[in-house]
Amino acid sequence: MTENKMTIPVYNVNGEKIEEKALMAGIAEQKISKTLLHEVVIAYLANRRKGLACAKTKAEVSGGGAKPWNQKGTGRARAGSTRSPLFRGGGVVFGPRPRSYRQDLPKKKYIAALSMAVKSKIEEEGLFLVRGLKLEDHKTKKIQQVLDKFKVNGEKALLVISAGERNIKLAARNINNLELVHVEFLNAYNVLWAKKVIFMEGAFEKLNKLN
Repeated sequence: MTENKMTIPVYNVNGEKIEEKALMAGIAEQKISKTLLHEVVIAYLANRRKGLACAKTKAEVSGGGAKPWNQKGTGRARAGSTRSPLFRGGGVVFGPRPRSYRQDLPKKKYIAALSMAVKSKIEEEGLFLVRGLKLEDHKTKKIQQVLDKFKVNGEKALLVISAGERNIKLAARNINNLELVHVEFLNAYNVLWAKKVIFMEGAFEKLNKLN
């Protein structure tokens, strides 16, 4: 069997290429399936929905304990509560109730879709692996300078970090169209959403192990 030699360039914080790193077989040998990517993205977006729309029934509307009028002698229809759907301010018949839009898929599909998304971004030359990205403080200017080296000019960008990078998280939160995510929570939708994806070297090594 021929070994796949797909590699990805490694850059320093000045945007200079310093090394080529081989991809793990889980990503390099993954065949891209648009059908699977579509399925996973739709499931991800559905799982983000909150089906919280809720209309109260007659039993849930407060008040209405007193009988509106006498049972007989008024010429009007019998009524036991002003919270009936027939009255203004009453309950709703067949109104919306809380529901779940969740779509469950096998874990293998999510992992495969993430590998496909990463591979497609590498083939588009929209993924950058950065070594030495560390901040001593949380000034936004410093992280913006790094993004400028990779020509991220207001485009949708994704910065993938390892856990514990507090200064980077604080510095990145004020930059428009930049989303920051821990590699443990990375998914295919995040990668496909971004025009450019920047991985910290340590985060990419963890992603390689997942595959």
